[in-house]
Amino acid sequence: MDEEEDDPSPPMVRSEDSLLAEQLMRDEMEQAGMGRLLESEGAGLAASLALAMELMAAGQFDEAQVEGPDVDSMTYEELIALGERIGTVSVGASEAQLREVLRPMRDQSVRAAQASGDVCAVCMEPFGQGGTPSQLPCKHIFHEECIAPHLRQHRACPICRVDCIEAMQQSPLAKWRAAQQERLATKEAAAAEEALREKLREAQQAIDGLYEERRVAAARRAATNREEQDSYASEYAALDHSWASVRKLIQRTERLRTDAPTVDTSRMRALLMQL
Repeated sequence: MDEEEDDPSPPMVRSEDSLLAEQLMRDEMEQAGMGRLLESEGAGLAASLALAMELMAAGQFDEAQVEGPDVDSMTYEELIALGERIGTVSVGASEAQLREVLRPMRDQSVRAAQASGDVCAVCMEPFGQGGTPSQLPCKHIFHEECIAPHLRQHRACPICRVDCIEAMQQSPLAKWRAAQQERLATKEAAAAEEALREKLREAQQAIDGLYEERRVAAARRAATNREEQDSYASEYAALDHSWASVRKLIQRTERLRTDAPTVDTSRMRALLMQL
């Protein structure tokens, strides 16, 4: 037959709703840190998203088909490959947290791991033949050089998926350290409060001393003023007494002149001697 067979499936027309749904999904993926996936897949991914939205709207898409990969059943290598493909959002441990989580094992523990045939789950090499064995809070052992890059991206142990940071914070040692830090902070706060109280006491004593000095000085000035006032009063009283005596003599002299026109010289002399 010269004529090509027609495709039995009608072409799909993208509605405005599907275009809007595609744009919203792209925005959400951008916010979730999946921009690298969009950039690497390009138009093909956009078309796939549009198709998925159309099928879901038409009720022809099984919910199980749109679920992501089952990461719980993936191996460590598959997880690394998936991360390289879709990009990663760093939710790993900080350098300070790594120093707390990755603690070198004691020689006795390393020898016990060697005797039991344990190997690093990352490099698959036995312990004691290079590298620094470190035990995570979940008790799984790795070479520090092997597990540190993983923990910088993912806080969970690659074997049991336990969050190493949370497990470390809930460990008895971490709780004891937190209690010690709280006790130390309380002790430092109490010492600072006592130092402040001592300074306040010293300031109060200085104020009281200054007040006492001023009170004594004011009392001395008042006493001096009273003495001066008493001295002035005595002088005024003496002057008043003298002036009263003078007035009496003057009055007696006037009476003598009135009573005796002829002045008695001896008597006048006696009166003058009383002045």
